[in-house]
Amino acid sequence: MRGASRSILWLYNSEREEAGKSSAKRIPGAWHQAAKEWQWRDRAALWDRFVWREQDELWEARRIDLRDRQWLLSIALLEKASTLLEIKSDSETVKDVAAIVQKGCALARQAAQLQDDLNAALLTVDRFGYEVRQPNLPSLVDEEDEIPY
Repeated sequence: MRGASRSILWLYNSEREEAGKSSAKRIPGAWHQAAKEWQWRDRAALWDRFVWREQDELWEARRIDLRDRQWLLSIALLEKASTLLEIKSDSETVKDVAAIVQKGCALARQAAQLQDDLNAALLTVDRFGYEVRQPNLPSLVDEEDEIPY
C-alpha cells in the first residue's frame, strides 16, 4: 500500500524501471486518459480505506486478546498478593504485596478499558460511526473528491 506517496507517475516509472528504462518526468497522455477513465484516484483511495479497515480489525482482535490476558494476569497477581500476606506479614513483604496489588489493579483497570478522558472520548466518537483521524496525517483524497460507497 503506497498511501499518500502513490501517484500515476510513480506507477508509470515503476513499470519503466522493471523494463530497464529510465524514469520519466511526466506520464504519457494515454496513461493520463486511462487513469481518468478508470477513476484511478478514487479507486486507489477506496483500496487504501479497505486495507486500513482490515488492519484496524486485526489490531482490534489483538487488543481484545491482550485485554483478556491482562485481566487474567491481574487476577493472578492479586491472588498472589493475598497468598503472600497469608504466609508472611513483615514490612518487606507488605511493600512487595503493595507493589503487586498496584500492578494488578492497573492491569485490571486497563483490561476493563477504564481509560483516560481522551481515549474515552475517541472511543465514544468512533462507536457513533464517525471516523477518528489523526490530524497530522494527510488526506489521500482531495476535499472536492467524493468517494462512492
